[in-house]
Amino acid sequence: MHFKALKSALIESSKAPKRHISDALVQRIIEELKSNPAISQKEISEIGGKRYGHWQIMK
Repeated sequence: MHFKALKSALIESSKAPKRHISDALVQRIIEELKSNPAISQKEISEIGGKRYGHWQIMK
């Protein structure tokens, strides 16, 4: 048996993309790069799983 979704339940576009980094984290990464332009990729590393990974600023 199939039911049609109510028009009020349909969403044309989401408010936020599924894979996005928070603005605060982006600003933190930018600040770190500005303060230390020679920082290596190892020092700023992406950790965690491929789908649910997160950024960690290492000092």
